[in-house]
Amino acid sequence: MIKFKEHDGLIFKMLDKPVPLTADAEMPCLVRLIQDDSPMGRLNKRNYDESLNKIECATGYNKMLKMSFNNMPFAIEKFEIIGTFVKEGSAEWVFGWQICEKPKEEPQHAKEPCDAPSPESATQTPLPVSDATQYKVGDWVEWCGDQYMVESAPPQSGGRYDIRSPYDELGCSVYPENITRKLSPYEVVIHIGCLSGTVRPVSTNGTHIWFHLIGVDDKTIAIIRISCLDAPTRKLVKSLLKTQDEEK
Repeated sequence: MIKFKEHDGLIFKMLDKPVPLTADAEMPCLVRLIQDDSPMGRLNKRNYDESLNKIECATGYNKMLKMSFNNMPFAIEKFEIIGTFVKEGSAEWVFGWQICEKPKEEPQHAKEPCDAPSPESATQTPLPVSDATQYKVGDWVEWCGDQYMVESAPPQSGGRYDIRSPYDELGCSVYPENITRKLSPYEVVIHIGCLSGTVRPVSTNGTHIWFHLIGVDDKTIAIIRISCLDAPTRKLVKSLLKTQDEEK
């Protein structure tokens, strides 16, 4: 029996048997900590018992380096792939949605795997889009647990958006209903060396020379001079500060 699982608005086909996660694995995919009787499985059971059943959507190798469960860092060698991505618009994708779709009032995140006999009879027509959220170029959105900037928007409602992360080569084309939400410029996390956090202006006089880097506890990690940043990060910080000014 074929099993499908919906996770963060995406459809995955579950594997009969997990396989080790490697840097060249096809992304995105569903992963969990290895929990068999191998040396790594026994190590995970001993050290991370509370995290064994947590499932994460992996989107790229760089993501693996930052992945954490319960605020603890993990290396990719500790993970195994349990589900492979089903391409949007394919017969298998439509069939998976038809099997896994549940009433809207039920939680949409990490639904239980759904049994299905075969996708052969599924139509290749994508599911209809209703009341799709509209995004514009330059917006920041959340997809599959990560943050991306919208690079191009479709001319009509319901079309695909091209999104990209500034921190890896992963670019995606996604339907609006698969985007989790639009992010505020106060929520976008930037990375500067070993530091990461959101940005806040030091002053509100319209001239931004310095900025605050804010941690997850909403406390200032560092005060950084914008001119000291590399060009891509400097451009990113300036755009976030400008957007914050415009939203006041």
